[in-house]
Formats: sequence, structure tokens, C-alpha cells
Amino acid sequence: MKYKIFFVFAMSLIMIGGGCNKVSKEASLPINPNTEAGDVQNIDGLRIEVEGKNYSFTPNVITINKGETVTIDFYNSQGFHDFVIDKLNVKTKKINTGNKTSVTFVANKAGEFEFYCSVGNHRAQGMVGKLIVKDIDEQVAEVKVLEEVPVVEETIVVEEILQNLPGTYEVYSPEKLALAKENNVVLFFHAAWCPTCRRLESNLNKTLDDIPTDLNILQVNYDDANDLRKKYSITYQHTLVQVDEKGNQITKWTGGSDLQSILDKLK
Repeated sequence: MKYKIFFVFAMSLIMIGGGCNKVSKEASLPINPNTEAGDVQNIDGLRIEVEGKNYSFTPNVITINKGETVTIDFYNSQGFHDFVIDKLNVKTKKINTGNKTSVTFVANKAGEFEFYCSVGNHRAQGMVGKLIVKDIDEQVAEVKVLEEVPVVEETIVVEEILQNLPGTYEVYSPEKLALAKENNVVLFFHAAWCPTCRRLESNLNKTLDDIPTDLNILQVNYDDANDLRKKYSITYQHTLVQVDEKGNQITKWTGGSDLQSILDKLK
């Protein structure tokens, strides 16, 4: 009888121990990185504000690098909309006018991906945009291949490529100031609620191929960039600042509705 009692007691301990191990494994499961508003805290990476209305997105072209963690802050200024990128498993809540929601994801593959509103027939009515994810590793590999070409031929090939590459209009991040070592860099303090900002934004997106090779225009979210606004004494949205690679101001101006208005102000 004593042996039976001891055997039952030993088996109970084994079962309890096994249950504890199971709980520990479940608690350590990875968390899905695609989270929505209210769930995102202390996320490192890019934050991009996108405005939705009947029936368009602003901006409607977004350029990022592969591997970056990106948070889309989606603001609905008119109607009932959401923000969806099927191939990257990105989707926000559907929200009404005046509301805002967010979604965070990792751009784990390069390419061009359509984003759109999935409500009703909004997509068919033209409420779409394009996310461009660049693969830096592939760009570096291309440069290495060029380095293997004989010196004379390499010079010709590189010069031809550089002559055909346009400049860029993309979202600001501090490390992109290094572009000013070789190019002109202009910070565009943009607000989604500013009509003149949206007019310049629309023109830049339409003339991306016309931006000179030596010009990089970086969009800064006026509402969130308190430190930058203080640094450059920015008191109005739709202000542009030309800077050097250390972020020092070269010149500053307000207004302008097209790419040419920026080119006219460069020093």
C-alpha cells in the first residue's frame, strides 16, 4: 500500500512539472509585429503620416529601404477608409472622418507594392498608392560588379548611370543628411492638412523623374517634428530648408507649388 501511495505522489509531481514547462513555452511565443493603434509602443524606425479622403491618399508614393521597421499613421480627413497592403500583410482599422489609426510592419521584401482602401469600391475609384521598397544589398552588389570593370570602362559606365539616375523625394530620417556630402538636400516641412503643402507634394510625385541627380528632397512631418522646427525656427508649414551634411541651415524659404520653385531657391 505504501508503494502505491508513493507511486501516485511521484506521478503527480511529474504531471505538474510538465504543465509548468508548457506554460513557459507558450509565454515565450513571438509577438506578431503587425499591430494597430494603441498597441504600438517604443517602435524604432520610420513613422510616415498618410492622409486618406474621397478618393485619394497623400502621399500616394512612399519610398523606404528593405528591412526597415515602418509605422504608418493613417489619418482620415473625409469619408470612411482604411489602409491596406496585401503583399506585406498590412491593414489598419476602418475609420471615420477625423479619426487616426496606425499599423507597424517590417519591409521584409523589395519591390513595388500597391496600397489601397478596401472599403466598398474605393479602390476602383482610384484610392490607391505605391510603396517602393529598395534593396540596399542589391545596389551594393551592383556597385561591386562595376568595380571589377577596367578603369577606363568603369568611368564611362558609372558616369552614364549617374547621369540617368534622378534625385529623390522621400521621407526624412536623420541619417539621410549624409546625402548632403555630394548632393543638395532640402527639408520640406509638410502638413497633411495644408492645401499648399499637398499641391507641392502632388507636383513632386508627378515629376520624380525630373528631380536632378544632385538633389534629395526630404519630407518632414510638420506636426511631429518639434525639435527640427525649433532648430530651424520654423513657424509655418510649407517651409523648405536647404541643409549641409551636418544639418546646418544653408537657406530657408516658405511656399512654392512645383519642383522648379525649389530649384530656383537652391544655393
